[in-house]
Amino acid sequence: MSREFLRNNRAWVQRVSDPAAPSASAGATEATRLYALLGTWNEADIVYATIRNAFEQGAQRVFVVDDESDDDTCSEAEAAGAEVIRFRNEGWFDDAAKMARFRDVINEQTRLAGTEIWWLIIDADEFVVGPDGTTIVDFIGRLDPRVDVVGCRVLDHYPSGETDYVPRTDPVAVQPLARWRNHPCCPWGHWKHSLVRVREPDSVHVLPGYHRHQSREGTMIEPEQSLLLHHIQFRNRVDIEQKLDRAYAPGGRLAGRSTYYSSRLRYQSLDLVYRQQWHSIRSVFPGGPRYGIRLEPWQSLVPETERRPQNRDAT
Repeated sequence: MSREFLRNNRAWVQRVSDPAAPSASAGATEATRLYALLGTWNEADIVYATIRNAFEQGAQRVFVVDDESDDDTCSEAEAAGAEVIRFRNEGWFDDAAKMARFRDVINEQTRLAGTEIWWLIIDADEFVVGPDGTTIVDFIGRLDPRVDVVGCRVLDHYPSGETDYVPRTDPVAVQPLARWRNHPCCPWGHWKHSLVRVREPDSVHVLPGYHRHQSREGTMIEPEQSLLLHHIQFRNRVDIEQKLDRAYAPGGRLAGRSTYYSSRLRYQSLDLVYRQQWHSIRSVFPGGPRYGIRLEPWQSLVPETERRPQNRDAT
């Protein structure tokens, strides 16, 4: 990793210096507010289960910012209990516009609540759980009050057989093979920082991808413990191929876009993934080989306390 990469990722966050957190035994209380926020575009197969997982982790409300889906994404999200906010786009994916919408929702809802809110900010294919078998809401109820943001250890899951994912069920159950996403955006190796405390409107600037954030107060504080994020980017092959074919076709929402590299790499790797030719898949993690990925049963990669099934069937 370059010195510039390390310097940029050290600048925005620090660790709590005192291991004896003042609220270490407080636990979650009625005053602990956890809201979830996710963006969608044609995620009908997975969005219900993602939202139910957020509720199971203690979110009191879940907001979905939908970017003109033309499938059943919005109805599935509403059926799962989410509050859907529909936006029109200009025919292409605009990351800056998406993040502006996210910030508007965060600021408006924080202002209406009249108190600080912990926001769990995720994509539709991200299933986040608390550390060591706890829920997220119980975890944040015990955090040092100085903490502003919590990073995620991210497991990329891959299909390992002919079993298709059944909507509204646990995707981790049919994708047991995974690898750590070794692409750090902070000094402690976290690629995502999906959980952020917003103490008042406009106090935190959420950056694209939820990898980093900017605080009005300067450096943010991160605890030693982190969340566990299951990244389920490959589901049923036909659905994923059709979605990405549309996105990258001439005039599609991602055609000619250079800001969504991760999705483009996934599109180029689809055939190799579903043929399980792991040695030929390109990997762009800093400091690692360019080609070839090594997969293991995900439960062998985490502590014993985190090896239970991560979310129940949502039906």
